Amino acid sequence: MRRTDRGSVTAELAVALPSLMLLLMFGITGVAGTMVKLRCCAAARDAALAQARGDSAEAAARLAAPDNATVTRRTDGGVVRVTIRAPVKPFGPRLPGLVVEGSAAAAVEPPT
Repeated sequence: MRRTDRGSVTAELAVALPSLMLLLMFGITGVAGTMVKLRCCAAARDAALAQARGDSAEAAARLAAPDNATVTRRTDGGVVRVTIRAPVKPFGPRLPGLVVEGSAAAAVEPPT
């Protein structure tokens, strides 16, 4: 190793480390967002099917929905539509996060 190369690895690491940390944070947020999105879609599907059968959509959604999720439901003619929105904050409540949503629709079953 030449004397002029001394410390170059440290300098390169100091330049590259913040961008690697930022990339890692985006990756973790993306994975957490995808997991919450899947839970929202599953909960919306369960709630729409429950409402279509005449059961409580709210109760079905709360069983599968993530914490702090909001449930919106409406019936348009013979179709029930349920949307569930949930915040994603993988690094705690003080850092910014994102909001994902999942929605589903089901035809209302005729009474028997």
